[in-house]
Amino acid sequence: MADVLVSVQGLNAKVDQLIALHQKSAEEKSRISEETQKLNQLNQQLNNQIKLKEEQINQLNEQLKVLKLAKSLSGGDGNENTRELKLKINEIVREVDKCIAMLNE
Repeated sequence: MADVLVSVQGLNAKVDQLIALHQKSAEEKSRISEETQKLNQLNQQLNNQIKLKEEQINQLNEQLKVLKLAKSLSGGDGNENTRELKLKINEIVREVDKCIAMLNE
């Protein structure tokens, strides 16, 4: 009879261990689920920012096309202004490239 009692006590101890392990696993699952949700939200925000930056790039490219067309129509009179304009455009493009690089990180 003592053997049965020892076996039952051993089983009870193992059941308690399993319950504790199950609770710990459930808590970990909940934590991971919350973290996954936060990361998905952050990912969506970053994707939205990328889309906005791509739209800005497209707008700047269109502006560049218009400026090039205007320059070609106006002739070669504005070399100094054209040079300054090109430098400004290059500066803007570099800034946009930096923004894209930061978003891709």
